[in-house]
Amino acid sequence: MISYILSILIFPGFLFSFLLGGLMDSFRRKLKAKMQLRIGPPLTQGFYDIIKLFSKETLIPENMPWVLYFITPIIGVVSISIALSLFPIPLPFVKFNSHKIPFDLIVIFYLSEVPTICYLLFGYFTNSIFGQIGASRKAQLLFAYNVPMILIITALAFSVNGSPTFNLFDLAAKGFNTTSIFLKIIFIPIFILCSLAKLKLNPFSIPNAEQEILEGPTVEASGPALALFEISHFMEWVILGFLFSYLFLPIFIIPTNLILISIILICFVFASLLSLLEAATARIELNQAINIFVKFTWPISILGLLLAFFTHV
Repeated sequence: MISYILSILIFPGFLFSFLLGGLMDSFRRKLKAKMQLRIGPPLTQGFYDIIKLFSKETLIPENMPWVLYFITPIIGVVSISIALSLFPIPLPFVKFNSHKIPFDLIVIFYLSEVPTICYLLFGYFTNSIFGQIGASRKAQLLFAYNVPMILIITALAFSVNGSPTFNLFDLAAKGFNTTSIFLKIIFIPIFILCSLAKLKLNPFSIPNAEQEILEGPTVEASGPALALFEISHFMEWVILGFLFSYLFLPIFIIPTNLILISIILICFVFASLLSLLEAATARIELNQAINIFVKFTWPISILGLLLAFFTHV
C-alpha cells in the first residue's frame, strides 16, 4: 500500500511528473522562441509562474459555486497523478512489478482525460462567455482527437505477438513484429496531431485562443486554482511523452538501469517535435481542425485497426 501511495505522490506520479513536465513545457517555449529569433524564458520560468500564482489572491466568479471552483483543478491533478503512477518504469535496485493491472493502458487513457473534463466544467460554470466558448471548442476537439487515439491503442493491442493485450508493459515489450512496426510508423503522425490538440498547441490552440477568448475556460481562474490547472497541464506533457515512448519505441530492449533516462530523453525529443510544429503553424479554425481529424486520421486509424485485426495470429 505504501509503495502505491509513494508512486502516486512521488515517482512517477505527482512530484516527478510536475518537475519533468515543467521542464518540458519551458523547454518547448524556449525552443519556440529560438526558432522565432527571440531569447525566450529561462527553463525554470514555469516553476516561477506556479509559485507566483499560489501567492495571488483568489477571485471566485459571481454565481459559480466555490466548491466547484476549487475541486475541479484538484480532481484533475489527482487523476493524472494516479494515471502516471501506473506506468511500469523499472529502476535499478528496485523490484520491478511489470503487471500491476492487466488493462492499465485503458485506465491510464481514461484517467488522463479527467483533467480535460474538469477544464471543460470549469469553463462552463464560470458563466463567462469566453470560458463557455472555449469549453465548447475543447469539447468538440476532444471527441475529434480521442477517436483516433482509441483506435490506435486498440490496433496496437491487436498487433502484438500472442493474445491481444492492453497491458502497457506487454504492449511495449512484445509489439515489434512486422505488422506492429508498420502500424507504429503510420500512427506516429496521428499521435503527434492528437497530442498537439490535447495540449492546445498550434495549429489546434483553438480552445484557449488568447487573442480571441482570453485563454478560454480558465479566463476566470486565478491564484491557486489557476496554478493547479497549470500543474495538470505540465503533467499532461509527461503522460503523452511516456505514451509515445511505450507505444512506439522499443524501450525494453534498453538495459534496465538506462530505461528511465532514455524515457526522459525521449520526452524532450517529443517536446522538441511538438515545439517545431507549433512554431511552423498558425491557429486554424475549429471546423478545419475537425475536418483534419475526421477526414484523415479517422480513416487511417480504422484501416490500421482492420489490418491489425485480420493479420493477428
